[in-house]
Amino acid sequence: MAFFEKLNQIESLEVPYAYHPDENREQLRLLRKAALDEISGWKRELATLYREADKEYVRIKTEKPMGPYMKHALALNVRALVHNLIMYHLTGRELYSKQARQNLSGIMHRLIENGCVALREFLTLLLDDMKNGPAVLE
Repeated sequence: MAFFEKLNQIESLEVPYAYHPDENREQLRLLRKAALDEISGWKRELATLYREADKEYVRIKTEKPMGPYMKHALALNVRALVHNLIMYHLTGRELYSKQARQNLSGIMHRLIENGCVALREFLTLLLDDMKNGPAVLE
């Protein structure tokens, strides 16, 4: 559960929730390290995958909409998926589990197109882990 709490804190300090994201750089760095420590304690074999997935996630967050139709940046879709995964584990509400699966195949396809293999694999593992129930004790 501590891992998902750290992810929730990271999410709250990033755009669109943070009005001054530059002020949060050090705090975000410390939270990312704490999240890595938590996942290492939870499932040590996922630590390297999480580190790579986080790098890819940070990279796609900086992308801007492109093309003639201003195709949405991938991060907008991934952010919603990550939010639903976090909230499912912190609240135990099935609503978040169902929302996490919306548009899932499209998101996973776009992750592959953008070379985000580690992020896709990490999200897939977290989605599969949802079958074990939420991290919060109901």
